[in-house]
Amino acid sequence: MKNTNWRDHIWFDNQKAVIIGETVGPGSGGHIRRGQIGPRVREINYQIPWAFVNMSGRGCSIWNELYWRRFHIIPRHCRTSCYKVCTRLQSVYELYHFYLNLMQLGDLEGWGGKAGIDVRWYTFGRYASYIYHSKLEKAQQCYDSVRDIIDTSERFRLLREMESVYNRELITIKKGCTEMQHPAFNGIPSDQWENHELVPKWEEDELHLDAIYSTDDATDGQPPWLHNKIVYHWCEYAHQTGDPTYRQVLGEDPFAFSEATYHAKKGGNTLKLVEKEVAEFQSLVAR
Repeated sequence: MKNTNWRDHIWFDNQKAVIIGETVGPGSGGHIRRGQIGPRVREINYQIPWAFVNMSGRGCSIWNELYWRRFHIIPRHCRTSCYKVCTRLQSVYELYHFYLNLMQLGDLEGWGGKAGIDVRWYTFGRYASYIYHSKLEKAQQCYDSVRDIIDTSERFRLLREMESVYNRELITIKKGCTEMQHPAFNGIPSDQWENHELVPKWEEDELHLDAIYSTDDATDGQPPWLHNKIVYHWCEYAHQTGDPTYRQVLGEDPFAFSEATYHAKKGGNTLKLVEKEVAEFQSLVAR
């Protein structure tokens, strides 16, 4: 039996959800103390800003958060078989429609990936999608398809325009997790991974950890109700951070309320200018 208790989650055992605290369970025969070997149960993380599509067979969370951050091991899969097509969406409207494309292409092309809110301080932008491939050639084909979708659809016009404003590409191919490369985590550039002097030690340590921990992840098989919850959370976040396009996603504004104010308005022309700019932005992203 492998230890699946390496962080707090909702765990499922015989279709019954259990909140994990200092103990986990129920297993067959009581609870399992943190750190002990226990029965493997299916888990699903419902407090997550990402909607996952076709993500079975990947242990991304445990590879990143446990193997890398706690033991400083870059797993073999990350070194040799993880190429990501990264797309930095510029509004929740773009994020939602890219997610719909990912759902469709996941079925047609067999792509696996995620879309959601990226709140990490060391990544660029609020919204992102990552589509995963084991081979660079496949990732390049996926990149070309995504680039075509972005370049030909009016729904992603804002992303195209912001590439010029930022003077940077917002669709790229990268390898492995950002945390494994970022200086803040003592990361190593991904182009050095495969021939790094620590590879023998990483492989030995990884074998030991694989014998103890299950790499079954919580990213596969998110039910439709959870995707709906996640999309609504995206819209809450958009409202919170001043992105008005959540109204186009929801078809209404459930977060608006009439709040009493007490200032005397000045500069009527300035107020009209702001209203005009907001209207133009909403028109842009709704195309």
